[in-house]
Amino acid sequence: MTMPSECIRLTDVAFQWPSNSEYAIDIPALCLQKGEKLFIHGPSGSGKSTLLNLITGVLSPNKGKVEILGENLFEKKPATRDQYRADHFGIIFQQFNLIPYLSVIENITLPCSFSVRRNSRIEVEKKSPEQESNRLLQSLGLTDPDIASRNVTELSTGQQQRVAAARALLGSPEIIIADEPTSSLDADAKLGFVTLLFQELQKSGSAIIFVSHDRSLAADFDRVLSFEDINRNRRI
Repeated sequence: MTMPSECIRLTDVAFQWPSNSEYAIDIPALCLQKGEKLFIHGPSGSGKSTLLNLITGVLSPNKGKVEILGENLFEKKPATRDQYRADHFGIIFQQFNLIPYLSVIENITLPCSFSVRRNSRIEVEKKSPEQESNRLLQSLGLTDPDIASRNVTELSTGQQQRVAAARALLGSPEIIIADEPTSSLDADAKLGFVTLLFQELQKSGSAIIFVSHDRSLAADFDRVLSFEDINRNRRI
């Protein structure tokens, strides 16, 4: 069977919050190619995070089709959809969503507790999740040898952001989702983070959807889209 060249394809996808009279999301078409770096910009509150929740299966569309790696995500049962997300997506949240009572290394290796698939990709390289986590820390600029054992609450915002990125990248999931991950950083730190992230994406071959209101970050992405241009957002 021929594998699809696309990681993601949305077709006539619409989503409406129950108390609203219009669609928050109404997207005729959107696709992401394997290995592609896609930047989507739009103002805060425009619906970018809602779109990402539809793509990852956290929210269900009112209509339309969301295909991930050639499979219709919403033909799957909720538990199967959750496992599919764990296997194929790495997510960098806006607030990072690190577990405060875990160490840095425990936070990064967490995806391997939920995904045999991601764990097996690391084993192919003859590494343990801990070894690969330490490699990612180094690659993302966290070179302090003691950082892996520290509690994440002891880290700066910039350090926490890179730990969140390492967690998303662990096990080379096909798709990285980045939801405003640089919103709390200064300009130099933002650009430095994107540069390091791209270097790691090059190694893993993962595609990325990076959403932000900050268009200054867009220059080095393969494709740049305005959220307002892809979302019709019309009344029912």
